[in-house]
Amino acid sequence: MKKLILFSLFFFLIFSSVSNAQGFDPNVYECRDFVQNYSNDSGSVALQTLWVWGFLTFKDESLLSLNSDMLKSLTSDLNEGCAQNLDVTLLEFVRKYFTFNYVKKSKQNTSVIFNPKNYSCKTFLNSLNTNDTTSDDLVGYALIWALGYTAAYRPDDVDVVDDQSAGTIAGLMKSLVCKDPNENFYNSLHDLYNKLEKE
Repeated sequence: MKKLILFSLFFFLIFSSVSNAQGFDPNVYECRDFVQNYSNDSGSVALQTLWVWGFLTFKDESLLSLNSDMLKSLTSDLNEGCAQNLDVTLLEFVRKYFTFNYVKKSKQNTSVIFNPKNYSCKTFLNSLNTNDTTSDDLVGYALIWALGYTAAYRPDDVDVVDDQSAGTIAGLMKSLVCKDPNENFYNSLHDLYNKLEKE
């Protein structure tokens, strides 16, 4: 399967000064790296923040409707928390120490960037071409969300977040998850993990 080149496409939509975001391994990427990248205004923090957002939605569905205010608030909260836990990996930090208390702090009528419950499998599948690549930024959000969500489901076996793992998730969604094109992206993945839990 060809790699998906997605990340640099949609980070620019969120942060005005974004360089090409690189992949990262949550198992070894430390809080000090996040703090340093945040202080340098590096576009890579967008990738880590979106992954954390996906991770958090596993237990808190109220966070599913992502908007720019939430994303900026989450990035700021991560930076503040990581500054007090510099030697902890991002995965350990999010699992053990981090609580994001986002309670309707966004402005009224703030546009939703992405919500996996409002994103259909049909839209996802139609956005992929025959090589499983795309320039659709919503596919990028869907895959980063899915990688974070999956990491929360199995936190002891967390994938590196890069183009290859995004391609693997895309293949999984195509072959195993999005059986009903009218089902939403969230329910498809959530239902799969529920079935696996019962086996």
